[in-house]
Amino acid sequence: MNDTYVIGHLQEALAHEGETDVHVAVSGPLLVLSGTVTTPSRRDAVAALAQAMADGLQVRVQVDVLSCHEPAADGEERLA
Repeated sequence: MNDTYVIGHLQEALAHEGETDVHVAVSGPLLVLSGTVTTPSRRDAVAALAQAMADGLQVRVQVDVLSCHEPAADGEERLA
């Protein structure tokens, strides 16, 4: 398979799983995932899906997990 096919096929599979903030690129022998997910288990699932579809490419996962902070005790919103 060519790189364009792998990228498109993986992006479609990620979208089907609801992961629209994960981006896919090929750089030489690497399949690179970047972006954000909501939990560590979602990041693991994205990595496993990419590994299954990598077609011989090495998978590099550079996906961040969004962190949510509890509201301040006084109820005031603060930007982090």
